[in-house]
Amino acid sequence: MAHSEKIVKKLKKYVYAKKLSPEKARENYESFFTDKTLPNEVDLRVCTVATQNVFVFKPVVTNTLHCVLYFSGGFFHFGSQKTYSSLCASLSNVCQAQVFLPSIAYSSEKQFPFQLEQAFDVYNALVESLPAHTNFVFAGDGSGAGLALSLTLYLKEKQKPLPIGLALISPFVDFQIKKQKTRDTLLTSELLQAYALAYIGEENPDNYLVSPVKADTTIFKTFPPVFIQACRDELLFEQSVQLQDTVISGGGTCVLESFSDVWHFFQAYPDHCAQSHTAVEHFGKRILQFFSPPE
Repeated sequence: MAHSEKIVKKLKKYVYAKKLSPEKARENYESFFTDKTLPNEVDLRVCTVATQNVFVFKPVVTNTLHCVLYFSGGFFHFGSQKTYSSLCASLSNVCQAQVFLPSIAYSSEKQFPFQLEQAFDVYNALVESLPAHTNFVFAGDGSGAGLALSLTLYLKEKQKPLPIGLALISPFVDFQIKKQKTRDTLLTSELLQAYALAYIGEENPDNYLVSPVKADTTIFKTFPPVFIQACRDELLFEQSVQLQDTVISGGGTCVLESFSDVWHFFQAYPDHCAQSHTAVEHFGKRILQFFSPPE
């Protein structure tokens, strides 16, 4: 527990502090992952997809028709492909699939809908370049999880091929921030609101492509199944519950797995949190089930 408290205190001070500039927060966040190495059985290559650099993680045991498109979190404020490499490599191992990790623009550089169009372009280019029967699962954490949902709604709107499932970690899906009393050790409502405003600018937070839980519930009747993993003590847990209720009320399928006594995105810290290994294993196996559902 002491080991966990130490990393949480560092994150709160050096990353999740409102006074930090986006550049400094990114620099500090990177430093938490400088010693991360990829598993020996995972190959990493970088390719260009729709003019963007995309990291591709491929484990030794791979079904080439199974692909995961992972959108990194960081509230469009920090985080990079480098900081997500270890997690994505671990996921590729568990779900025996290629994991594609694109670089998504920070809100300090571009605002909505630029990131959504980026995601749309990458997905379309992958669909066109890979074999016809390739199946995709969209995955992500925080703002990346919200982006995965928004992209799926956008694809439905444009009548484009959908993923076969969505696997989401602590999704940020409602940009109309409400003040809450929680035991969250990292995030505050004020900080979350600052992240939200930086991303949406003048956009209405009730736009369902910004806040997917604002979508008409009937759309979820023909929506891919959703799996959510979240921490009970975090500020975003209420949004996870809200999303599950929205999907199910619309006739869709949504399963929520929760963990206690951990912090936001604890899955990325296996050296500091014992539950991280279990969570990533469960998450990857859920993705594997999307690819190979039980008969």
